[in-house]
Amino acid sequence: MSTNTSIGNSSIQLNNININEDHLLRTTLFRRRSKGPVMFNGCSPHGDVIIIDNISSKKTYDLSNWLIERQVDSKPKLFFDFPSGFIIPPQSAVELWASEHYVHSNKYVQEKNDDGHIIIRVQTKMKSWNEARDFSITKLFDASKRERAVFTHRTLTEESVNYENDTNLKSFTNEN
Repeated sequence: MSTNTSIGNSSIQLNNININEDHLLRTTLFRRRSKGPVMFNGCSPHGDVIIIDNISSKKTYDLSNWLIERQVDSKPKLFFDFPSGFIIPPQSAVELWASEHYVHSNKYVQEKNDDGHIIIRVQTKMKSWNEARDFSITKLFDASKRERAVFTHRTLTEESVNYENDTNLKSFTNEN
């Protein structure tokens, strides 16, 4: 991670993002990567929903025995196993809702949005995906336990920016 500072100035550059300390109280950075067309669209830091997309225009994927692993702050890891026969059609999204945040009467709802894409909403047995204050990392593994997708979030506060800034300054001055 590259951090640049200007002494006597309240501007910090962190990962090529300029941060004005007078303006910043908290900001959240999200990153995702995938190996293939089945990927995370989002993982709520509030712990209510995880969204997985199949961006393939033609291929349906069988997510039987696929696994989600979620680590949030210092809380124990959570695991979700897709049931046998769980299919995600092309150009569709699956919303995996924590039970305390689910608002539909049916535990499984499938509908089309305005552009014709399918949205599958599922109430999981997971009470919550755990609220993330500082960081979360959510991974998707296929039935062979190969990592297929990762979604991370990190919340920066003035204190964490100052800590990173101080650490990098000490590192820089120790090298010279």
